[in-house]
Amino acid sequence: MDLGDGAIAVNLAKKILTDDAGGAIPRAQAAWADAGLPGAGAITVEQLEQVRAKLQS
Repeated sequence: MDLGDGAIAVNLAKKILTDDAGGAIPRAQAAWADAGLPGAGAITVEQLEQVRAKLQS
């Protein structure tokens, strides 16, 4: 599937975020929901980086 430049599949983005949360799925899910990201489709790399930064803070 071609997502275009700067886009990442939601499933992959969620896996990355879960890994960043040390495998804590509820923590990753909360960060995702707080960021208002979609449940399916694709997000931009910038959106992923923003939610990753919030998760680390």
